[in-house]
Amino acid sequence: MARWLLKTEPSNYSWEQMENDCTIRWTGIGNNWALKFLRQCQPGDEAFFYHTGSDRCVRGIVTVESESYPHWQAGCDCGVEKDDRLAVVDVAHRSEEHTSELQSHLNL
Repeated sequence: MARWLLKTEPSNYSWEQMENDCTIRWTGIGNNWALKFLRQCQPGDEAFFYHTGSDRCVRGIVTVESESYPHWQAGCDCGVEKDDRLAVVDVAHRSEEHTSELQSHLNL
């Protein structure tokens, strides 16, 4: 099992939204370096959910639910043209127990 870092600006998508949604499609990755790693994600891998901006902290853990697949196959209505270079993965919120485990491990 690998561990990854998924970064988001809280004003775009926050941990609180992740807690409510439970499972989401992680989209919007355009950076080639980040796409390289996103394509390596496998079901069962874990990812730290990181807030950028003024927060700059890990807010919780998500589990990767799918292998990466082309963004255009995601069927989302976000206005992105069909581009095989762009990839997405599905991720799920981990339980509060795991978030507490993370916080104790990182001494937050």
